[in-house]
Amino acid sequence: MRKRNVRYAGVDIGGTWIRIVGLDDRGRRVCSIRCPSTRGRSVEEDLKEAIHRHGFGPVRTMVVGARGTWTSAEKRGCRSAWSGLARKVIVLSDVELLFESQGWTRGIVLVAGTGSIAYGRDGTGTWARSGGWGPVFGDEGSAFWIGREYIRQRLASPSDYQRGRRLSSQYDTVRKIAALAPVVIRRASRGDRSCARIVREAQEHLADLVAGVEEDLKREGRIHVAMAGGLMGNVAFREGVRRRLNLRAKNKFVFETSKTDAALAAARMAFSLKN
Repeated sequence: MRKRNVRYAGVDIGGTWIRIVGLDDRGRRVCSIRCPSTRGRSVEEDLKEAIHRHGFGPVRTMVVGARGTWTSAEKRGCRSAWSGLARKVIVLSDVELLFESQGWTRGIVLVAGTGSIAYGRDGTGTWARSGGWGPVFGDEGSAFWIGREYIRQRLASPSDYQRGRRLSSQYDTVRKIAALAPVVIRRASRGDRSCARIVREAQEHLADLVAGVEEDLKREGRIHVAMAGGLMGNVAFREGVRRRLNLRAKNKFVFETSKTDAALAAARMAFSLKN
């Protein structure tokens, strides 16, 4: 195993993947790693295995963006659990990390991958969020939501009923159902009406998340919106969300592509804190 001179690390823990970027003493990227989030094991175990497998040197500072981590108590718990991975560990929610990577003081980020959430700040320190409640209570418009709606529509078919039963009993159910979203979007683009309806509803749900944050912030003027996550990699799907937002408030939103991936942003943040 080749030893890597990783001194600063950024970690993005999503619903399906863990992404890690390592930087050396001079802030140069040494490695980029992607590994699946393994159900049935702790994130700490997944991170330790990835760091050991790729031969990281002693890490000085690690910044982690962790899905579903919001309260001070949750962040303290994560720092304690991951303290053995680096001399200093800083924990943010994954969507807070994405916002920081934009370089804004005011704006909204919409993340639509396995799950879905919108988060924004108004430039005065006030923040708001909408969504992000996970697959049991929310995640409307997400890849998981799209896959689940697709399965529900087909439960009348004996073969799809059995497939649904198998999926519901597996340890990585959420990830496997979310993996159906590209299939649904592709079928919608080819004229499948039921799939097109699911896609339209998903786009409406995501527009609702952004509109909800914008309403809570109660700020006048135009507001920047960055969209990220696996679903937003599909140009047609992303444009559908933009159209629905523009129908609600024309010229209110300024759309931008997310400037950098969250793991790289976390690594750069770790490097910036070296002193």
